[in-house]
Amino acid sequence: VGTCTPGAATTDLSVGNVRARLYNSGGLFYGAAGSVYTVPRSATGTSPNAIFAAGLWIGGQSGGSLRVAAADYGGREFWPGPLTASGEL
Repeated sequence: VGTCTPGAATTDLSVGNVRARLYNSGGLFYGAAGSVYTVPRSATGTSPNAIFAAGLWIGGQSGGSLRVAAADYGGREFWPGPLTASGEL
């Protein structure tokens, strides 16, 4: 985490007939403003939500070891911020 400020940015994904809110902290669909995953898409967000909350999970191997980062319901696993060329804070 270091000295980076927690992520607070959101964007609404609008593809096909789906509206979904994405957070730059790894959370999907649910945040302080409530749940936003509507099918069929609604500009006002008053349609029932098909999914309440989810999180981004990323995994891979590094030097034979499994590494995983996973955001749960509203958890902050991912932090936006400046990194050095070696990927450190």
